[in-house]
Amino acid sequence: MFLPYEKELTKRFRVCRSTVSHALERLREEGYITTSKKSGSRIVRRPGISTAGKTPAGSISKNIAVLFANTRMEPIRNLDFRWELSDEIEHVFSDAGHQTFVYNLRENDWNTWKEPEKLLDSLREREIRFLIFFPTLDKKFNLRKHLDTLLRSGIKIVFLLQSSYDFRLLEDHLRPGIDFLLLNELYSFRKALEDFFSDSHQIFYIANAANRTWAEARMNLCRTFCRERKIPFHFLESSYLWLNDSMTQRNVLNINDECIKRFRKTVAGKGKIVCFCSNDYTAFSFITKLKEHEIDPTCYEIVGFDNNTEFRSLHFSSFTRAPLPQAQALLRLYQDFIRDPENILHRGTGITTYARFIKRHQ
Repeated sequence: MFLPYEKELTKRFRVCRSTVSHALERLREEGYITTSKKSGSRIVRRPGISTAGKTPAGSISKNIAVLFANTRMEPIRNLDFRWELSDEIEHVFSDAGHQTFVYNLRENDWNTWKEPEKLLDSLREREIRFLIFFPTLDKKFNLRKHLDTLLRSGIKIVFLLQSSYDFRLLEDHLRPGIDFLLLNELYSFRKALEDFFSDSHQIFYIANAANRTWAEARMNLCRTFCRERKIPFHFLESSYLWLNDSMTQRNVLNINDECIKRFRKTVAGKGKIVCFCSNDYTAFSFITKLKEHEIDPTCYEIVGFDNNTEFRSLHFSSFTRAPLPQAQALLRLYQDFIRDPENILHRGTGITTYARFIKRHQ
């Protein structure tokens, strides 16, 4: 969770800037917040939580770290599932008596933690030996070099992989010493198809061209499901198009008019027609475009994928990545490490959690 910027705090509490600066400095010294130039101050520790007796006497340090790269171009204060999961991890580990430190690898345009030795020094200073990692393949960050340095230094690493696409991209980086938590969204998608959409008369999969690389697996699964049940299937791909969206105050991938024209030409009858969208932004854009073309979106069952907070009131079905089960699974991995650190240091195992389908009515 982020604090307001200093200027906002000055205005809210009607005090001078220096008073706010001194207060924030005190919070930093006591370990309650961290501050970066781009994102401001973020709460990293909550007071009032008793940790006595929750970790066996003489065990390894109670501190853990969460490392991630905010790969979007917008400021990291904007809503992002990784921050939501990071907060859930902090809650779950805090309740178990452990303190969480968050490192944003992209801080100050990747320069702050570019050298693995600097990161390692910070981890050692905080007595951290267990690290939860949202990995990145950005060319500005030498992932392999960082992994080599951390593993040689006795740091246990757990990769957080939010899709099968992430797993395929990073599979060659998995090695002894790195566990992983994988969100199996494809199984969840198949289960939803079988449970809710076997009686469909037509199924569409709709995506922006920019989503193709990571949405293709779900689209192919949907195509196979339809072929096995002899349900007409159509893949509609919009060209790469950005929309400055007034609802989310950000640029989002948009569905173009040509895609809607193809949909209108292809859709047939009044049976159960299902439109799967590559993510919630696509679903929102698709609904908006249907209305612009004077097509009633409530005639179709529209399904997104992400369950983004800003779209939950729009009543289209979606899949949630459910941060609590992921945080609880990570705590189990850490408890394994506490019980037998030397053996777990050389382990490379995985835990799978599942996306949950949320069916809503238009």
